[in-house]
Amino acid sequence: MHKESSDIPESGRKLNPEEQRAIQLASKGRVQEAVALLRKAATTRRQQGDLATAAWDWFMIGGLLRPDKQQWKAAGDAYGHAGTIFQRVGEPKGLMLALLRYAQVMAQGGNYEEVVEPARMAMDMAQEQGDKDLFLEAMLVVWAGLHATNDPGIADFLREAGRAPLVTQDQAVKDRVDLFTKDLDELDGGFEARLLASRDMGTLAHYYNRKGSAVLRQGRVDEAIEYMTLGKHAAVESQDITAYFINVLGLVMAYEMKDDKMGAMQALLLGASSLRAAMGKALDEYFYMIFNGLRAIWGEAELDRIMSKITGILDLKTGQEDKKDNEQGD
Repeated sequence: MHKESSDIPESGRKLNPEEQRAIQLASKGRVQEAVALLRKAATTRRQQGDLATAAWDWFMIGGLLRPDKQQWKAAGDAYGHAGTIFQRVGEPKGLMLALLRYAQVMAQGGNYEEVVEPARMAMDMAQEQGDKDLFLEAMLVVWAGLHATNDPGIADFLREAGRAPLVTQDQAVKDRVDLFTKDLDELDGGFEARLLASRDMGTLAHYYNRKGSAVLRQGRVDEAIEYMTLGKHAAVESQDITAYFINVLGLVMAYEMKDDKMGAMQALLLGASSLRAAMGKALDEYFYMIFNGLRAIWGEAELDRIMSKITGILDLKTGQEDKKDNEQGD
């Protein structure tokens, strides 16, 4: 699973030297230097009349700042600057992306009053452009914003969205919409088989998570573990980081309910390691929260015992691999 630290690859553009340098700086943790570089580049381009490229500079600034939850206002401002310029120069793809990312950043900061309108605009533009992926992403952001503000129009919105041509004319989009907006028992009997046949692993990863969560609430822990494991594997195939994280979290909860502390900790450590390889340290704090939650439940001594046991297993495995490599070398 891999995800760029910026949003630039979404535009399908070739990166210019300043953008390439900014990504290099950000990859080394020098995000503020990267932002300063792009701010300067954007100013220069606007003075030279190259407004479209300046807009992409601002868009990239938003993408660099967005992973830091403390920078959500600055990221939102950057997307706002980008959107204003995209609208001025008539760049629909850029405007659609800037609106959607602005809405997502507002949701990240808990400012839900600023989520629905820009996300709805992005959704309408995606419908006009025939962009199924962005339509679905924007629709889910609108739905989340309406849900967070207890908007009474959420049912009407879902009915309207379900009638959109991009949904009715594409079974894969309809399946994803149905999964997020319907109860499990409302899905048709061939739902899972259809996802497997079409290799729609992204939707399948979320479907297995919902199935696992449902049976876990019923106390069927082993069945929940099976579903969450399937969901985790599907998330890897689809490179859906969100689905991977929620399936790992589900596995930790299921093993903990089973009183299998080794299973819970191994699921947590493996999930954290895999996501760090994909995203760097962006999700570390969430895993630390889960880790500390287990510490509170189990107690310090028991957590130390489990970690010591896992460390011993890893050391043994590493030693066996080293021995095998030495024998092959001989």
